[in-house]
Parts: sequence; structure tokens; C-alpha cells
Amino acid sequence: MYISYIDDSGSTGSNYDDPNAPFQVIGGPMIEAEHYVDVENRFGYECGYAGLVPEDRWESFEFKACDLFSCSGVFEVLGKDRCHEILEIGLSLIPPVGNLPGSQIICGIVDKRELNRTPFASADAYDVAFHLYLEALANWIHKPQTPATKILLIADNAPKGRPEQMTKTFRKHRRRINLRTGSKYALLFDDLYFGDSKYCLGIQLADLCVYFINRHLQGQHDSERFYRIIRDQIAEIKSWPETVKL
Repeated sequence: MYISYIDDSGSTGSNYDDPNAPFQVIGGPMIEAEHYVDVENRFGYECGYAGLVPEDRWESFEFKACDLFSCSGVFEVLGKDRCHEILEIGLSLIPPVGNLPGSQIICGIVDKRELNRTPFASADAYDVAFHLYLEALANWIHKPQTPATKILLIADNAPKGRPEQMTKTFRKHRRRINLRTGSKYALLFDDLYFGDSKYCLGIQLADLCVYFINRHLQGQHDSERFYRIIRDQIAEIKSWPETVKL
């Protein structure tokens, strides 16, 4: 079984003209369930045992892409060089999936400025991006080289009101299995689940992925070296409009 972790970047509610957040990105990496402990062990060794994260901050440490990149908030005391080293380690933690090249990062992307110019400007960009994420995931599932296995989705529970809407959207796509008609979402396991990013390393890694994907879309060159770590690991995207490319 794969666990597909989901987080968001660029969420500004109904403010679609915010020049600092023109894109809504939702997605993250897939990790094989049996390899998750290996990822945690690598994280513990490279960031904890090796001393990058001070011992007195270890239990409360959480990857926060925005704060680590800007060396702000609780990370300010670490200094920019150490913060960026931690980011590089975090992005490199995402393991390969089976025999497929690289890890498998899936995401849905909405250009909110373009959405605001359409008759559908009242649509929720967050929900649209999640729909696109699910479509991208279904496309990846049905590629010939993708192993047939179940995929469990775990999303960050932080955004207020989002878990309810995301669950509704998920259940609309993954209807109850009908053996006569089948479903392209049949490999999605059970229901959509939510976790607290503070205690879920997978969600933290999703935060890193979508943050640097979003900055790449915005043309923020000062963070390109972090985007390049995951560039070749992005397996599938679905965007609106389709002209949005990585």
C-alpha cells in the first residue's frame, strides 16, 4: 500500500488577486507504507542525531517550508545556512516508489487569476485544486508502469472547514465500488483521513513539496535549488488552465 500525503500552498480564501499567491497548489508525495519507518529513521539520524536540530527543540520540531526558507519564527535562532540544510535534507527524504524512477509527487494546480476572469470566479480554488489532484492521482494509477496497489490518502487537518469539504469531494470521486461498472478511483483505499502535521512527517514533507512547487510557478528564482531536488520526482500534475506547466 502507498500512503499519499496532501498539503496546500497559496491558500488565500476568496482573494484571487493576491499578487503574492497567484496559484493554489494541493498535493504531495506518495510513500510505500512499509518504508515509512525508514523515512522517519533517516530524518531522526540526519536532523536529530547529526545535531542539525538542537536537542532541546527536537520533540517540537516540525518542517515548515516557509519559515525554514526565510529563517523566521522558531527557526530564526538556527541561522539561514542551517535552515536551508534542513530543507535540503527534508526534500531528499522522499523515497522511491517500487521500481519507478524517483519518488512520486502528485499535485493539482489552479491559476487563481485566470479563474477570477471566468464565469466560475465564485468557485472555491482550494476545492478545484483538490479535484484536479484526485484526477492527477487517477491518471497516475492507470499508467501501465504503475504497480496495482491500494493508496491511502492523508491530508493536513489545519485549514478551518477544509476537512469537511475535502471529504465531500473525495467521496464524490470515490463512490462505493460497483463491480459491474468499475471505477478509476477503485484503488483508493477506504476513506480520506486527516492528520496533525506536527505529528505526521509525511504531511510535513507534503508541505515542503507544494511550497517549492508554488514558488517555481511564481518564478521565484531564489528557491530554485530546492525545487530542483524534487523536479524529476513529480509524476503527475493536473492544472487549470491546462496552459499552467511546471
